[in-house]
Amino acid sequence: MELKVVIPHPIKDEVMPLSEMGSIFVSLRNQGGAGKLLGELLAKLSQEKGSKWVADKWDQSRLPLNDIIDPERENIDKIAKEYHLEFLIGDYNSAKSSSSDELSLQQIHEQLKRLMKENTFDEISSWITENVGSRVKDPKFIRTLMTAILETSIVPFNETWKLNEHIFSNLQLLIHRFVDTDEVLELQCLYAIQAHMTKIEFPCGILRNIINKLSGDNIISSDAFLAWQKGEDPAEHEGHSVAIMTLTAFFISLQEAEDSSSVEDGPSNIIQVLQITLFEITENAVRISNIVIMYPFVSDNLLLFSGFYIVP
Repeated sequence: MELKVVIPHPIKDEVMPLSEMGSIFVSLRNQGGAGKLLGELLAKLSQEKGSKWVADKWDQSRLPLNDIIDPERENIDKIAKEYHLEFLIGDYNSAKSSSSDELSLQQIHEQLKRLMKENTFDEISSWITENVGSRVKDPKFIRTLMTAILETSIVPFNETWKLNEHIFSNLQLLIHRFVDTDEVLELQCLYAIQAHMTKIEFPCGILRNIINKLSGDNIISSDAFLAWQKGEDPAEHEGHSVAIMTLTAFFISLQEAEDSSSVEDGPSNIIQVLQITLFEITENAVRISNIVIMYPFVSDNLLLFSGFYIVP
């Protein structure tokens, strides 16, 4: 196993300080390999712990860069630029304060996908906190986060797609952590799901499984789901009608629960329980059979009917 692969782990886990690498770097200096090792080591740590964390550890190490890298054999500026380690040659405080802003949403997206395949929830959360900073509540970031979760947990399978529910269950905790019941951000998650499902052409069952999981585990609120159903944002029309139609049963059940929770308990009130046992979706209508409306406190009032409900 290569040295650059083994070394980051004790440093990342803070078992070994970066300063103890000094003797290794010095031994490679005359061979012209110290700069490359330093660059790859710090770049690897930046991916896993964040640029600001690495900048802190580098500053604490007090390692003299000129003693590590032989300028006649390696170009320090080139190494810093190639591995995105400008803090090695620039102002340390400036590098720390601007490191998160240097990452575009596309860069964050790519890093998140890599982290989600290799790292724990705590490590991913730490990386986001360190590198995204104040943008964690930006709807664009939340959308990027949700998309990365989908791309990691939905995998190719027999010429179509399959949801890895175990991976999704673990990664959805990131939504709970960073969305934190903000309905605006929850809605962005749902639009991100809609966009990704449209992109992969709504493979059978996946959207339903995702939505049931997010709802059942209380990751996304009922209010956000109902706002999504209304589809009032003209910029989000693509794929919206297909997504909502696919989830007809889910929204009927959700609305039923909302209606039930709005009725107070008591003998003077009428409690309605809707039992939907069969429905068929056509282009313009939904057939609903066996709708039973029961009034528990007025036994004489029991209505049973079947018919058509025409979708506007």
